[in-house]
Amino acid sequence: MRRFLMSAVAFLLFAVGNGAHATYLGDLSTTGELSGSGSVLAAGDFSQQFSFDLTSGPVNFAGLVIRWTGAESWLFNPFGGNLEGGTLGSAQALTLDQGIDTFGTTKVYWQSLTYGGVLGTGIGLDGYTMTIAGTATAPGSYGLVLTTAPVPEPESYAMFLAGIGVIGTIANRRRKKINTA
Repeated sequence: MRRFLMSAVAFLLFAVGNGAHATYLGDLSTTGELSGSGSVLAAGDFSQQFSFDLTSGPVNFAGLVIRWTGAESWLFNPFGGNLEGGTLGSAQALTLDQGIDTFGTTKVYWQSLTYGGVLGTGIGLDGYTMTIAGTATAPGSYGLVLTTAPVPEPESYAMFLAGIGVIGTIANRRRKKINTA
């Protein structure tokens, strides 16, 4: 029994420490937001998956994964990710950015992964997965935020252009009226 418990604890520490688990974030609506976080409890390679579904589409989608740390040596190297599933066809890479911000005398090192685009343009709205992976030199954590906004219909653009045309016509008539007076 004791050997079984020791094996179970060792397995859990390995799985959690290396981020080897998937997290379902939920359904993302047309104008919604989902958030989550991941952690790495030990130095070494890690990979974590976050899955979500869309309730309707198409939507403008933005995904942000961010990590802050107080020491440059604690940054994940490498650090990357991708988004796949639904109507994407193939996995889309997340864009990596990193830098240093100074607040008074305190330096904060940060890394971010971003993805933006239109999702849900076809039949399949379910089954999107964002995978975050890298190598940690020390324990750390990161947060992620997924947001959506509706994609304007073509009729919205037509109404906008018609409104601009009406405003231009009114301004032109007023200008002519002032010139003839």
